[in-house]
Amino acid sequence: VNGRPEAFYPAGRRRRHACIAFFVVAALIIVLVWVNIGIIYMRVVLTRAFDKTTSSTMAARYASVVASVINTIAIQIMNYLFQYVARFFNTWENHRTDVEHYNNLILKLISFNFCNYNIPLVYNAFFQRHLEGCPRGDGDIEPGKGTCYSALEMNLGIIFLTKWFSGLCMDLLIPYLEKKYKRHKHPELIDEKRDGKHEAELQFDLAPTDGFEDQIQDMSNIAMRFGFITLFITALPCLPLVAWIANKLEVAGDLKKYLYFKRRLWPRVAWSIGSWTLVFQLIAAASVTTNTACIFYTVRWQPLQATGRDEKLRPNERAFAFFACQYFVFALMLGIAVAV
Repeated sequence: VNGRPEAFYPAGRRRRHACIAFFVVAALIIVLVWVNIGIIYMRVVLTRAFDKTTSSTMAARYASVVASVINTIAIQIMNYLFQYVARFFNTWENHRTDVEHYNNLILKLISFNFCNYNIPLVYNAFFQRHLEGCPRGDGDIEPGKGTCYSALEMNLGIIFLTKWFSGLCMDLLIPYLEKKYKRHKHPELIDEKRDGKHEAELQFDLAPTDGFEDQIQDMSNIAMRFGFITLFITALPCLPLVAWIANKLEVAGDLKKYLYFKRRLWPRVAWSIGSWTLVFQLIAAASVTTNTACIFYTVRWQPLQATGRDEKLRPNERAFAFFACQYFVFALMLGIAVAV
């Protein structure tokens, strides 16, 4: 609102670009599914290969470790590539305001990362038992029998730790290397040659900071970490403690980063965290469904087994307990939200 003419951009063209971007993101998510299918097939082949030299339980464990490591590498590669794809298409859509640009970029990144990190975990929790089979108490593996919670725990722990360490490297190692390269290229920036410089000059010598991109990256890491500790909390109850330690170390790392490696951001007033509130609410709602499903469909917990039967509750009993528990928690969440 400054009286200046505003460049016109047809809304129809923006919608066409948004539709194309949507189909590209959907196609990449389908690629993710096929990558995970390939990793599952590889795990089956490795299990058969290891089964020739060791017991079936140990063979499944060795194959799961190898597949989890390869899966984690694939997740990091796909995540890295999609960062550029999302930013390219979001810029191509040419949103009218910064808020629209910001919200659409968040939607693309979170939707892809959510699928990227959680497809293998959902498979371990709900599908591996029926397709591959899981170890039973006697060590035998048979489709539809046993529990795959050990595979879910291991995969969740590996993915969480890898995401954490890769984030630390991106936050500290890259700015450190940029600073070393800049000082090698400009020897006058070495500490003993900086006497008498003003603080503004010292800040200018540091690597530039993109507040917009850094904020998205930091909030995306926090959102994914929140998803790890809530979506499958029944599988790895110690994960919130590890996440708390990770948050403490990340705060210390950010302090070091903005003191020695990157320029400080200009302080700005923010009334809320914006669209990230909706992201956290959706993750919290999804975690109710996933954890309830884990309790009644994945965990073969003795109190949930019916009157001495060896395998499970009746399907109608499990379905009723699943929906009743799920909607009870949803009602409790709604009541707390209204009260607050």
